[in-house]
Amino acid sequence: GLFAVDVPEASEEARAARFSFAELCGTRPGIAPLGPEDYLRVAKAYAVVVLEGVPQLTLHKATELRRLITAVDAFYDAQVLLVVTAAVAPADLFLAEGADSHADKFGDVIGNIVQDSGDEEFAFARTLSRLQEMRTHGYVARCAGGVSPSSVWIAHALGLDKKKKKRKKKEGEAQV
Repeated sequence: GLFAVDVPEASEEARAARFSFAELCGTRPGIAPLGPEDYLRVAKAYAVVVLEGVPQLTLHKATELRRLITAVDAFYDAQVLLVVTAAVAPADLFLAEGADSHADKFGDVIGNIVQDSGDEEFAFARTLSRLQEMRTHGYVARCAGGVSPSSVWIAHALGLDKKKKKRKKKEGEAQV
C-alpha cells in the first residue's frame, strides 16, 4: 500500500502492529528515523501498538527520548491502545543525567542545545502522566473500536497465537 512507515509486524485485520524501540524511536543504519508525521500515520492505521524493549533513557539518548515522547503523544491523541515492555518501571524510564551524544556546541540534531535536562524533564513528566492514563480502564474503554485490554486478545490480534515461536519476556524487562 501507500503506507510510508516500515511496519515490521502487523495484523491489518485487527489493526494492530508491533515495533521494537529501535524500529520506532531509534536510529538504524541506512534507514531514516521516524518523525511526527510517521507516528501520526501509525496512530491512524492501527488501534493497538505494541512497543517492545524500551530502555532506560538519559540525556545521552535525548533524540530517542524526544521520539518516544512524540510517539506517545500521537498514540494518546488518537486513542491508540499502547502496550509497552521496558527495562524499568514507567517512572524510571528517564534519568535526567548526561548529555546527548549528538549534541555539541552547535546543538543537537534538531538544532537545540541541550544544556540541562529541564525541557526533557517537563516533556517526560507529561508523557509519564499520559502513559499512566493509558493504563486505566477509562482510557482503554475510549480507545478506537473498543479494544479489549486482555493480553489474550492482544496476542490474538497480533497473530501471536498462531506462530510457532512466541517471544518470551527478557529477564529484567518490565511491562509499562
